[in-house]
Parts: sequence; C-alpha cells; structure tokens
Amino acid sequence: MTASATGSATRAESCVIACAEVWRGNGEVLAAPMGAVPSVGARLARLTFAPELLLTDGEATIVGPDGEAEGWLPYRRHLTLVTGGRRHVM
Repeated sequence: MTASATGSATRAESCVIACAEVWRGNGEVLAAPMGAVPSVGARLARLTFAPELLLTDGEATIVGPDGEAEGWLPYRRHLTLVTGGRRHVM
C-alpha cells in the first residue's frame, strides 16, 4: 500500500521531512547533503521555508532546488564557510 492509500507518510517521506527540518532557522548556511534522502530534504527546505539555504553539488557549484547551476564556490571560500561553522553536511 502507498502512503496516499493509507493516509500516512512512508518511512522515506518522514526521513525527508526530518532532514529538511535540520535547516529550519539556521540562517544562510551551505548544505552539503550526501545521499538521496538528505538531498531531497535540503531541496524541500529551500523550496518551503529556507530560501537563503545554499545547496552544493559536492564540488564547486552552488545549485538550485532543481539542480541547475546558480553560482560557483571557489575552494578558498568553501573553507571559510567550513571554518566559520556555516556548512552543514548530512
């Protein structure tokens, strides 16, 4: 049975929501999600309640919720975010 048929969320849906909630109220921060569920959670957060959240592709590109490139993040700037505690890896 699917979640819509039973009226309850699946385990994966619950995990995505929990992952999204991690970024609620954190201010501008670089999200570095690893894996499908954290990635969907970060995109959900950005689309719903954290528009200031920066998403990375794991290399040097800032991406939008749709995965399209929005900007470039040089490694030096990335290290500044990491040392300042503004990067959240999940």
